[in-house]
Amino acid sequence: MREFNTFGPVNPTEHYHVNRVAVKADLRARIDKGRYLTLNAARQTGKTTLFREVVAELEAGGAYFAILLDFSALRGFSGARLYERLAVDLAVQAGRLGVPAPAPLRDHGDFLDWLRLCVRQRGQRGVLIIDEFDAVQEEALTNLLSLLRAMYLARYDPLYPALHSVILVGVRDIPSLLHGTQSPFNIADSFVVPYFTAAEVADLLGQHTVETGQPFAADVVAAITRETEGQLFLVNRLGQLLTTEIVPGRDRAITNRDLAYALSLLLSENNTHFASILSKATPHRSVLLPMLLYGEQTSDFLAPTTQDLLMYGVLRAVEDAQHLRFARIACPIYRKLLLMRLARPELDPPVNGSVANRYLTGGVLDFDEHLAANPLLAEHGPVFEQTVAGKAVRTYLVAAA
Repeated sequence: MREFNTFGPVNPTEHYHVNRVAVKADLRARIDKGRYLTLNAARQTGKTTLFREVVAELEAGGAYFAILLDFSALRGFSGARLYERLAVDLAVQAGRLGVPAPAPLRDHGDFLDWLRLCVRQRGQRGVLIIDEFDAVQEEALTNLLSLLRAMYLARYDPLYPALHSVILVGVRDIPSLLHGTQSPFNIADSFVVPYFTAAEVADLLGQHTVETGQPFAADVVAAITRETEGQLFLVNRLGQLLTTEIVPGRDRAITNRDLAYALSLLLSENNTHFASILSKATPHRSVLLPMLLYGEQTSDFLAPTTQDLLMYGVLRAVEDAQHLRFARIACPIYRKLLLMRLARPELDPPVNGSVANRYLTGGVLDFDEHLAANPLLAEHGPVFEQTVAGKAVRTYLVAAA
């Protein structure tokens, strides 16, 4: 029986899985054009799953070979030790590709020579993908970017075999890693992994229904889409809570009341995803509060704070009906989370379910009761209203239907 996945890359034989055809086609088109790319997105947004699927499809077609590296294992290494450890990973890739393993690597120049050897011996288009590229120290990163730039600029010279495409995958973008200095990798395109669409959310949840016979009410699917806006971890975590903890039996449908309880559990749990969001948001509390309280947006994408909050997924860039871009809080669940934490700075952050335990009413977290004692929020009045069991309920936190 498959399940919702919230840990690491998706395995379609074990996890519910959305085949993101349009997103993969976009990435594949850029690879076909020989682009050198940075693929930046916050954690748990499906980056690794996406590029692994694209690589598998490329290699299955026979025109490409791929070199897959993960620099997270190189964190903390520098100088000669970094290249010694990198050589171990390259030997594994060499065995998979049927090319000679690299001689002991002395520096990034030896790495470049080995990459060119792979291109020459394989006789196919080569794609290098480095996951967690932002894990290595700045000096090594600068040398690596210079190496890749040199390969890119020489790619039409037959004397210097070059990789057809390179994808650097990470959370932090290159300007932030190099502290705003001129990047030697300024030849790169950028690719953003989008959230699930409404159709993809329905697809993922529908797979559970097909395999177990347990349906999600139509308004529940719409509400999950609205609350998460398709953020991949949040969709899967709500699916997980609903089907394993709240309604583990398959003899009835999942209702809006079940979802309200799932939201209360989600917002009171101490998970690493929320810890990451809060750690990046808290230093920018003064900027975020107007967005949280008044729904303010920003179109200043050059502001360092905006760039940081976008990079780590606290904010999200969207377009309005006139195709004007602006940044706002990434989704209603994050807005709930941040209001509950940042609007009450005098209190310690609740842990171990204390919010849910203190404010549960009939199994549902009562946000009004939770916030009534908060002068900062009470001063600004309700943000939205919702109807629960036929009764209009004021709330500062629930997304508008």
